[in-house]
Amino acid sequence: MLGVGVSAERQNTDSHDAVGTEAVVQSLTKRRKFSSPTLLMLDEAHDLDREVGRMALAIASRMKAEKTPFGLVLSGTPGIRRRLAEFDIWFIESAQLVRVSRLDNEATRKALFEPFGNAGCTIELTKDETDRVLEWTQNYPYFIQELGSMLFSAAKAKGENHITGDLLPIAKREFDLATEQMYGQRIDEIVRRGLIKPALAVAKASLDGAGSVSRKDLYNSVGKCSDSRSPEDILDEFIDLGFISMSAKSSQRYDAGIPALMNNIVSKEGDLPT
Repeated sequence: MLGVGVSAERQNTDSHDAVGTEAVVQSLTKRRKFSSPTLLMLDEAHDLDREVGRMALAIASRMKAEKTPFGLVLSGTPGIRRRLAEFDIWFIESAQLVRVSRLDNEATRKALFEPFGNAGCTIELTKDETDRVLEWTQNYPYFIQELGSMLFSAAKAKGENHITGDLLPIAKREFDLATEQMYGQRIDEIVRRGLIKPALAVAKASLDGAGSVSRKDLYNSVGKCSDSRSPEDILDEFIDLGFISMSAKSSQRYDAGIPALMNNIVSKEGDLPT
């Protein structure tokens, strides 16, 4: 089976990732025949480049015509469905949609630590160390994945097959770099869409409300920042980007989306183009 995974994020034309993504997909379109099942995975698909999207769909059509098993996995923020709708993709309505949100504490513990056992690596952390590590993840799947990877890499670099407290500072440094990079990507998306002013307003309103804010307060905050777009349209874009999410407790409230992103964007206010 052929498996290919690439990022579909739109970037500058000199970006290695952008060029690499197009090159990988182009190489698949040039194949004369697909002789084995193929899985194509595109990350950041909420920001899918149109040309890459067209090529991916061409591959899907060819595979179907050749009766060769083909899987297309697209991952991204909640705006992925809206973005794909712009391509008029015929199979999107029948595609399986898996929503990933924050886990509860027990699920976070299992997701972080059980893979170590499967890899023959034991966990030798105190309760305080375990609680600290779980707190770093904020129950967010991406953070759980990244921190687990950092811990495993730190152990392997020392030639060990157990996770101990002395590895935590090493893993945390790498984890902080990875999360800061992710925050930078999300902030770049907001800047690119011309939404930095309302994003700052939403962040400040949400932080004042301990991470949850009423629809009315958000509308008022956003409405003061834009004369060209309605508050409804701006908030829809923020939901698409994962910046905010509808509260599970009330349809009249919004919660912060990606953990700590709002704190991050407020801390960078003086350096952001407004």
